Parts: sequence; structure tokens; C-alpha cells
Amino acid sequence: MGWLQKLGNLAGETSASSATAALRALVNARCRKFGALTRLEINREAKSIHAVLELKGESVPIAIDVADYHVSERDGKFFLKLGTVTTSREWITALANEAAADRELEIPPIAKFVL
Repeated sequence: MGWLQKLGNLAGETSASSATAALRALVNARCRKFGALTRLEINREAKSIHAVLELKGESVPIAIDVADYHVSERDGKFFLKLGTVTTSREWITALANEAAADRELEIPPIAKFVL
């Protein structure tokens, strides 16, 4: 791999990392009354997401894993369809999969740089 390609890869990683941090900050601003998103890892190639939430009233953080997500764009808006959701709490896993079934969530434009 040439130095120019390495530089391009580094720039892409830095850009994705910055966009992930911005997305995490956006989620935290919207969910502040419930707790905080302390970890967010997105694998664009595998279409997977790993997140850790520290929720108010919970003594242990909650891990969330999403497999096979899909991002689409319609009329200048972006939408996220979740695949299989698993969490560290069985009841949250069941609720998340039922709530996400056949639904698309509108996401902010910054998400297109991350997902």
C-alpha cells in the first residue's frame, strides 16, 4: 500500500471517528434525562453497531448490539432500519426487536458519514 493510499485511509478513519463522536454527542443531548451513551462503535462493512448506555437508576451499564442495519435516503432525509438487536437485558432485547420490526427511524444527516 502506497503512502498516498495510507494517508487517504487515515483521513477517512479520522473523518468517521469525528462523525461518530458528533453522533454520540447528538444522542446524548437528546437522551440526557435518561442517561448517557458512553460507547459507540460502528462497523460500516459488517453493518453492525455496538453501544453502551449508562442509564439513570441502573447500577450496571447496558450493552446494545445491532446486526444487519440498513440506511436509506428519501427526499433528502435519511432513515435507519435496524436488523437484529441484542442487549444485556433480555426484556430490552425483546422490546427493541418488537419495536424495530419493519420500522424505519429518521436519522440526522451526520449519520450518513458514520453508518
